[in-house]
Amino acid sequence: MNSLVSTMTHYQTQSHSAYETRCKANHLFAQMRGSGKRQIMWRKLLGQQNKLESLSTVKKNLRPMPKQGKTIVNIPLHKIVGSEGRSHDFDKQFHPLKGHVRDRWVSIFVAVHQGKLLPPVELIQVGDAFYVRDGHHRISVAKMLGQAAIEAEIVSTLG
Repeated sequence: MNSLVSTMTHYQTQSHSAYETRCKANHLFAQMRGSGKRQIMWRKLLGQQNKLESLSTVKKNLRPMPKQGKTIVNIPLHKIVGSEGRSHDFDKQFHPLKGHVRDRWVSIFVAVHQGKLLPPVELIQVGDAFYVRDGHHRISVAKMLGQAAIEAEIVSTLG
């Protein structure tokens, strides 16, 4: 069973309508976005970074490693530290930072609430760390739900 779906079971009740679920998702998105904005402000005041790492900054000195074939594994969420191309849309904790990600975030939350099986996220491995190619919103929702790991396909390894 998809671990994001199992994490979601405590949010589910038979009485929730699709409208109520979407309202709840919009409310949670607003909370997550607000938290992300506050974190950026506080970290800036403390002289710290809260930015999601960009793969392009670490990729310069790395070479592709031989591909091992398609593997689906559970990756601890704390090991996902960056993004291949969306480091401005989410912070280090995968709080959404931009309004344009709302619709996709809400649709992922609703899908999880309905028990739909979501595809694994796509990650690039760099040593012990992982960067997201596809699945930023799924990771954000998983973190919001307190999930410890997420199903992922390692699409590339750099070393």
